[in-house]
Amino acid sequence: MPAMVYRHLYRAHSVTSLERNILGFVGLSPVRETLIGSVEAMSEPKRDEWFRKLHELGVRAR
Repeated sequence: MPAMVYRHLYRAHSVTSLERNILGFVGLSPVRETLIGSVEAMSEPKRDEWFRKLHELGVRAR
């Protein structure tokens, strides 16, 4: 599912629930999210580009 559809049509229900009910409960903040959708429909170069971006985000979060 495209990330924009999940975010706007479903209001990112699972992500919101995780942030509020688990991460918020244990006191983790701020919480940032990156939604990536339709990964199986991406070309391999585009998928590799997203994996690189996710890796960079993870390194910066340390």
